[in-house]
Amino acid sequence: MEQNNTPNIDTLQPEKTLDMSRDRNLGFGKKTLDTSAIAPEQGAQKTQPEQVRRARAEGFLRRHGKMLSLFSKDSSLRFEPQESIDTFAFDAKDFKVLVPLGWFNDERYSEEELEFANYHERAHFIDMRTNPEAYLENFEQMEKDAASLAVKYYKSHPGGMTKEAAKSFFYREIHTLFNCLDDIYVNDLVTSRVPFFSSGDGKKDVVSLYKKLGFEDDDLTKKPLHRQMVFALLRDAMLGDELGQSKVDERVEDVLSQKVMGKSMRQLVSKELKTKNGITVDPAERYKLIRAFIQPSFLSLLEIDTQEQNDTQNNNNNSNESHEGQDDAQNGDSSSGEPHEMFDGGDSRDEVIKDILRSMKEADDIKDMSPQERAEHQEKKSQERFDAENGISEQERQENELVKNKISKPRHEMRKFWQNLIGKSIEFRAVKIKNQRRGRLNVGSYIRKYPEIMEAEQNGNLREIEIYDRLGHERVVVDQPEAIDVTLLVDCSGSMSGSGEEVARETAALLMYSLKDFNTELDRTRSKTHSKLRASSQIIAFGSSFTEIKGFNRAASKAKSDTEIIKSISKIDSSLGGTDDEAPLAQIKNGISKEEKEKIRSKKLKKIVFEITDGVSQTPEHTAQKLRELSREGVIVVGFQIGDISPERRDTFEQIWSSKGSEGTDEQGPIGIYIGKEISVLPERLMKTLSGLLSNIVI
Repeated sequence: MEQNNTPNIDTLQPEKTLDMSRDRNLGFGKKTLDTSAIAPEQGAQKTQPEQVRRARAEGFLRRHGKMLSLFSKDSSLRFEPQESIDTFAFDAKDFKVLVPLGWFNDERYSEEELEFANYHERAHFIDMRTNPEAYLENFEQMEKDAASLAVKYYKSHPGGMTKEAAKSFFYREIHTLFNCLDDIYVNDLVTSRVPFFSSGDGKKDVVSLYKKLGFEDDDLTKKPLHRQMVFALLRDAMLGDELGQSKVDERVEDVLSQKVMGKSMRQLVSKELKTKNGITVDPAERYKLIRAFIQPSFLSLLEIDTQEQNDTQNNNNNSNESHEGQDDAQNGDSSSGEPHEMFDGGDSRDEVIKDILRSMKEADDIKDMSPQERAEHQEKKSQERFDAENGISEQERQENELVKNKISKPRHEMRKFWQNLIGKSIEFRAVKIKNQRRGRLNVGSYIRKYPEIMEAEQNGNLREIEIYDRLGHERVVVDQPEAIDVTLLVDCSGSMSGSGEEVARETAALLMYSLKDFNTELDRTRSKTHSKLRASSQIIAFGSSFTEIKGFNRAASKAKSDTEIIKSISKIDSSLGGTDDEAPLAQIKNGISKEEKEKIRSKKLKKIVFEITDGVSQTPEHTAQKLRELSREGVIVVGFQIGDISPERRDTFEQIWSSKGSEGTDEQGPIGIYIGKEISVLPERLMKTLSGLLSNIVI
């Protein structure tokens, strides 16, 4: 096997019992944030029934829940026992603390130890909430530092880990440094705000808990140098007074004792990386100090560890065990008893944290916004969620927004047209109602009923005589169309590149968005109009061939319809070669079903085809024939010729599109409209034409 000068990551990772970092407890696979450094040992057995554990957990929360909420300075925090998790976790989405039932199964952990674990979790949340942006920036800086170290390592050890494996390894080691120092800070926050745990029996409870988690042994010399340094700082901060200072390699002791700003590193951590009498400190300041005075020494020790490990592997490169260790290291695997969950999927777990931190930062930003800025922000976030859920790319969204802005004026005008066009399916007309007891005297009725009138006068019943007329209103049902189908046939040949392609997109967008507005207005007034009408659009791109880039899809949801519009706009280009419009026209004609033909004849369906082209059909006679066939089916067909067109090509276009309907019928022949070089007016001309075609129908 080829020599791999790869450091044995197994020996560079701490044992689980010495991992007090929050990194290993991030609830991977759940949308929760678990920043607790405290977890029960792997061997704890869940022997009690779930209901017993749950009862114990709920009893604990009843006794301590209020104080835990007050500690976080937020009484809205909720606590929820869960069977499926192993450590305390914070669910930022629902703002609740998830409490592991497994903790309440092991009698080794006292109620006070469980209480400290809860406070520890809350303290991490308080720290992140103080300045989420600082945490996000720290993640970014850790990645940059790891990438820089990976490049340096790869140059020095070209036969070792890949750059990506090295970057992942160094990132995890730097992450451990910050995790442990963060734990020192949050534990101090707990003991400052909950004095019970700072001395006496409370302090003994904390020491007891850490001893159970593997911190009793003060000898750390079997660990890699850089790990000795950071775990000694954490252990001494929590247990030094009770169990004495940790034993480390002389080289590590030199680093810890070295004076920085007049203080040793231990003194620096004790004085500068803790709260100020229980008052929170901006994590940005803590991270700045760590990077300036602690991280350089940590990285120096890490460099020694990696070099020594490579030297050891070089001396044992002929053993299978060495090769296996190298393979494991290169793959980031662990075979020394280190649980996979400590590092596996770390990047994904970090993404969970980052998502929550971004939510915190966003909440802070929103708080400082004006009402208008807040509304715009919410609209943008809603749009981003919509795009993510429906697979809309950033480029598609940008193109759509650009086109929407350009068509805003004609779209607004068309919206007013739709509003004026919509009537009611139920109308009332004035009618004269005869033989009423009141109203205007009807002389004919008076003469015919004269004997009755005389008798009624004698009996005093004149009020019962029905000889009057009055005006009333009669309910009339208006026959309305049920559908309007509009097909846009867009020339996407090579000659449409540039301004032609741009205007074709704007025209397509205006058509689709205008019909969307029409449907919105129909839905808004449907309770009054009782109309069944829906308007649908279809987009077909043609050149040497043709393709449907948006179908009618009449039953599509609002989200799907909006998605189709956005994606259709970006598909209109100038990549389809020549100008063959006969084939798509033939398909449109052949696609009209027998049922649709009957609806067109009975005016239940209005079917319209718009064609936009800058050229002349490759088969003028055949195209003209297809246009006449569509017209005979009752389809309205309108063509727009755009661009710098020669007189000859313009004449040919007009000959194709000026066919008349059959005499003695209601058939409307094709309509050809020359736009010319002023193609920017095409979208507005399209809407005016559509308005004219629909103005004579009753909706």
